[in-house]
Amino acid sequence: MINGIGTAGGIINNLNSSRQKSSKAMNDISSGIKINSAKDDPAGLVISSKMYSQLTGMARAYQNTQEAYNMFSIAEGGLGGISSALSKMKNLTVAAGNTGVSGDSQIGALQSQMNGLLSSINHISSTTNYGSKGLLNGTQSLPPDTIAIGSGDPANILNLQASDIELYTETSGQSSVAVSYSGDVADQAEKASIQTSFGGGSTTLAADQAFTITGANGALDFSFAAGTSIDDMVSTINARTDETGVEAYAVDGSSEVRLASEEYGSNQSVTVEQTTGDAFAAASATVTDTGQDLIVTVDGQEFTGDGLAVEVDTDSISGTLQFNSAEEGSVETGVAQGGYNQDVLTDANSSRRIVLENAGGGVQLQLGEGAQGSDRDRVNLPDASLANLGRVTVDGKEYSLNDLFSGGSASIGNNPDIAQQVVAQAINDVATMRADIGAYQSNALTATANNLEVAMENVTAANSAITDADLAKSVTEMTSAQILEKAGILGIQQVNEMNALKLSLLP
Repeated sequence: MINGIGTAGGIINNLNSSRQKSSKAMNDISSGIKINSAKDDPAGLVISSKMYSQLTGMARAYQNTQEAYNMFSIAEGGLGGISSALSKMKNLTVAAGNTGVSGDSQIGALQSQMNGLLSSINHISSTTNYGSKGLLNGTQSLPPDTIAIGSGDPANILNLQASDIELYTETSGQSSVAVSYSGDVADQAEKASIQTSFGGGSTTLAADQAFTITGANGALDFSFAAGTSIDDMVSTINARTDETGVEAYAVDGSSEVRLASEEYGSNQSVTVEQTTGDAFAAASATVTDTGQDLIVTVDGQEFTGDGLAVEVDTDSISGTLQFNSAEEGSVETGVAQGGYNQDVLTDANSSRRIVLENAGGGVQLQLGEGAQGSDRDRVNLPDASLANLGRVTVDGKEYSLNDLFSGGSASIGNNPDIAQQVVAQAINDVATMRADIGAYQSNALTATANNLEVAMENVTAANSAITDADLAKSVTEMTSAQILEKAGILGIQQVNEMNALKLSLLP
């Protein structure tokens, strides 16, 4: 190798490196971002991508909050119009009450005005919408009716591994909710229970027995003389069930006594402190048992109940699932231990029947960027329909604004006194509805929007620290790289000139 040729290779490598640094610095300056591709900072890119996704969700949640605020403002505006109409109706009912002066023609004129104002309220409650969603007609405020899982004859309900509840949700459509029970004993609901162990098969007591029974409602002392029948013993205990919360059953041919709590669940217990004899425990000893709550899976999430009632909150359902006990011969639920009145207790299996109660109505608001319950809120919109406003009960009969039309049971011609009560109640109803809306806008929506703004600022700042280019540093790096690049070009030129000179000297 001719001396000098190898030196050019090193200069070229340095020149390429300088050009790459110059190009990277120029990209940073032109884009303002230092992570222009994954190779620039793989770890930083991962963190930045997550932060950007979070910011996008927060921005949408902030917009959702503003839209919700506007929706409630429209609803409150409609209620304001109803309030104005009610104030005029109040004036009409007061005028109609002046029966010593008012004649039939005047009452008729007042009723005509009343009809017009009622129609106006009906129009407002029916047509106050946000898009296609009715805000004041009650469709967004009432929970669905109680619905049983399964369809068709009871046989289809009894043997379900997992089935669907159909319920009305805030979308005014139907949603399918998957509910399953594993059938494991550990997941079943149980009552607290304790049983005697006489073992002799006799239906009467062989010795005196005295003990204290303590249940969810309280404690009572019981004593029974030798020769008392098991059936009489059970009857005596059951006569005081309201005071103890404990029921007694005669089992094994009325030779044994089983005590059980009235209800299912871990907050139920049965305790027996034996003072004389050994019916439930040795003399001076105490025995106790605690119930067990039901565990079910709803939409893939596990929920532990309060006995047979399970509070759930998923994307498609919010409310209480109430399971039947089947203790009194009703449809077998299969989610709870049964047979407390039988010789042998029966553990639950996978079949069950379930009903939906108190399901959350209203509208679902996505006020956060995540999918957790804390990111969402479910709010009932007011029902300002004529049938719901001004509801009062007089002498056992219910009245509402609907009854104030001509010929109605509370019209000012038929009963001006009740008409006054109905209108006064309706005024209170609407005032409460408006106050609730205002409180929610102020305390929930405005606070949520402010929190989102602060969160977006903080996440933006954190993301900028990762992705934003340091322009001063980038300019310095680009200038340095350009100088090195020019020096490299000059170096190559010099090497080439030297090499050419050396070659010219060869023979």
